[in-house]
Amino acid sequence: MLLVFIPAYVSLFYIPVEAINKTAESFPQSRRNVFRSGGIEVQDIIKKIIEIDKTAQKMTNDALALKEQIKSSIEQDKKDLRDKYIQRARRRIEVTAQTEEKFLQDALDEIKARYDGISTKLKEQYELNHERWAEEIYKRVIGG
Repeated sequence: MLLVFIPAYVSLFYIPVEAINKTAESFPQSRRNVFRSGGIEVQDIIKKIIEIDKTAQKMTNDALALKEQIKSSIEQDKKDLRDKYIQRARRRIEVTAQTEEKFLQDALDEIKARYDGISTKLKEQYELNHERWAEEIYKRVIGG
């Protein structure tokens, strides 16, 4: 028994070919002629339905393939965008780290310069006053 599938856009059921032929044969002769002599035969209708179904299947397959292609493209675009933002964030982090490093180095240089200035002044004071300070410490300790 051969079954004919009529697509959903036409109708959603199966029709046995034998039933179509029997139905056509059960019509009175005058009505049967519409199918046979009028240029429209049941086999031609079935062939047309099958042809329409194949076309619809091809369109469906093409649409599914396009859907997968678009989905893949979207996934790739999403990945590219994510990579772009990660790269941008890394550049910002690098720039910020360099800025902070420069700021830290400037602060250290300032502290070192201040320390060097104070150290130089203390050495000068020591050179000028070390004998007097030693004499004064001696007098205070000995009591003299």
